[in-house]
Amino acid sequence: MSALNAPRNTREIFYGGTGFSRKLEIAAGYTLYPGAIAAIDREGKAVPAADAPHLITAGICEAVFNGCAYLRSGTFRLENGSGNEALTVQDIGSYVYVVDDQTVGRIGGTNSLVAGVLMDFDEGQAVVTIGNHPASVPASAIVKKVEADPETAAKYPAGTILIVTASWSGGTNITEAAAGDVYLNNGTKWVKLG
Repeated sequence: MSALNAPRNTREIFYGGTGFSRKLEIAAGYTLYPGAIAAIDREGKAVPAADAPHLITAGICEAVFNGCAYLRSGTFRLENGSGNEALTVQDIGSYVYVVDDQTVGRIGGTNSLVAGVLMDFDEGQAVVTIGNHPASVPASAIVKKVEADPETAAKYPAGTILIVTASWSGGTNITEAAAGDVYLNNGTKWVKLG
């Protein structure tokens, strides 16, 4: 397929998972269509998922209003890649990668942005759980557990993931956090995921 140029009816499939909704500002210069696979860029803004560096898959864009995208994680029907990107039943249970903002495949081009986990096929489309799991995190990410306000994001490599193990408030770099919160270093600041 190719990137969207109009809204797409991306059907959600219930697989017993939890869906999370979030609202993010759309990055300047990008158009994000409802039904598109959405990603978070280094500034914590929404962009169409693509074979590009420094992105994290966030979910499916449900709506766009006033420069913001409303995203939902869950299990959705997406286009299956073609050629060397084509997924088969042997790929069920494996990570799949973003080909463009409506298509997933086996390789995902140069940057191999994880879209999610292939659950099944339905009417020729790939059924993918997207935006709910560690698969959305780049393979090169450094994961650290923290129980108190961390140092500034500039002290860690971009892509570092923080898993909060104890709640706090009144922090300098992350003002308030609860046990179980997950943060991403986008290169300039800590961005809460989920």
